[in-house]
Order: sequence, then C-alpha cells, then structure tokens
Amino acid sequence: MKIQLRAWDESQNYMAYQGSPDLETLQSFIHHFGDKELMLCSLIKDRNGKDIYADDIVRCGYGAGIVKYDSGVFLVRWIGEDSDAYAELLSFNEWPYFRNEEDMFEVIGNVHENKSLLD
Repeated sequence: MKIQLRAWDESQNYMAYQGSPDLETLQSFIHHFGDKELMLCSLIKDRNGKDIYADDIVRCGYGAGIVKYDSGVFLVRWIGEDSDAYAELLSFNEWPYFRNEEDMFEVIGNVHENKSLLD
C-alpha cells in the first residue's frame, strides 16, 4: 500500500509534503513532523489531477465539503446548512453520482491555509 502524508506546522504557517512515497522518506517525514497534524492522502485525484488529502476543502456540483479520514474511510462533510451530512469519497468511476466533470470533486483549499472558505 502506498502512503502519502502532509503535515501542517502551525508555528511556521507552513504545509510540508512528504517526498517520494518510500519507507525511508516516510520514516524521516514522521520523525520531523510527527508532532504536527499529519494528513493522509486518499490516493484519489480531483478533476484537475491534484491529490486529495484529509482536511482538504473540495467542491463539486453538489456544494463544498471538508475531506475527513475516519476508521479507514475518507469522507466529505458538506459545509453549510446540514453540516452533519457526509458522503464517502470514492474514485470518480466508483461513485454513480458522477455523471460529468461538473459533478467531480475539485480541491479548492484546505482547512489550515484557507479558513475563509469555511464561512
């Protein structure tokens, strides 16, 4: 299984991304950033080919949401009136609701660097 991580360093206001996804790089990344908030990559790409990570803010034809990782599953928690609504994040081929590119997720930011998108 391939693992990709990123970490938010609040003291420096900086998002660090793990390099090549091999064991040595992963161990080094965790050693340097393990005390920071680590975010796992879903290994799913958005409609522009960008990796989707936990804590990303994504949008699609149905609205905007925050990507969360819970119990081995990536979920999108929709932002807005019904903030308790979740959808499971699956690849675009697996989720039957995706009929065209307009319905596909697009990463528009993350909860650490783009807090204004949560309003």
